[in-house]
Amino acid sequence: MPLASNFLNSSSNTNKILLYGVPKSKKTWWTGLIAGLGYNLHYFDIEQGLIILKNLPKEYLSKINILDIADVNSIPIAFNFIDKFLSSKSTSFYYNEVTKRESKDGVLIQPNKLTSSDVIIIDSYTALVDSVINSYKLATNKNMSSPEDFDWNFYRWAQTALNDLIRNFMSLPCHVIFIAHEQKTDIIKNKQITGFEISIASSSFKHSKSLARFFSDILYFSIEPPAEVDVSTALTDKRLGGSRIREPWKK
Repeated sequence: MPLASNFLNSSSNTNKILLYGVPKSKKTWWTGLIAGLGYNLHYFDIEQGLIILKNLPKEYLSKINILDIADVNSIPIAFNFIDKFLSSKSTSFYYNEVTKRESKDGVLIQPNKLTSSDVIIIDSYTALVDSVINSYKLATNKNMSSPEDFDWNFYRWAQTALNDLIRNFMSLPCHVIFIAHEQKTDIIKNKQITGFEISIASSSFKHSKSLARFFSDILYFSIEPPAEVDVSTALTDKRLGGSRIREPWKK
């Protein structure tokens, strides 16, 4: 498995990386190892699935900050927090992890203190998409429980919201890593399923195909028999990939 140092220790000042792939392929663990390189890791925990990081060495854990911003009862906490965070680049604010609101006390959030020694990790982008959907539900009073609710108005709104968030993340003076789930879409020719394509789970298949332009590197995580994790930056006819910093590789 390639090390994170292959990507963060480069001539680029800050790197913006997207990881995606099958479940249990050590995507979150891979990011946790970055703490061993001396970086300060800031996890935006939207899935509440970071318990695996507790198995890292203690000296790594001292460099890791985890912020619980997961949605509760369809309230778009993640979307609201990230929108506030990205609009506060020149200031700081307090966030209460119990009430999950901005407050007068709690965790001090300092976007204005970020440097190239910091790494923000969004875990996961897919859960952030769900939070965007919850925000749309709240704004439109739609249940988003039927295919008819996912109309062109929603797709335009979600695409604009997600693109704005991603662009603002890309402009931060620190490293940024998005962790995402994969989804498989059937390829249909002459009304027959002829195969499938792997993409990043997003608000739509079309939007997932546009994500590559935002990132310096796209890493695909898979599990090869018997149980070996494989990581590739290679672009294939079935999935996204690519790297502006390192030569593509694939086993």
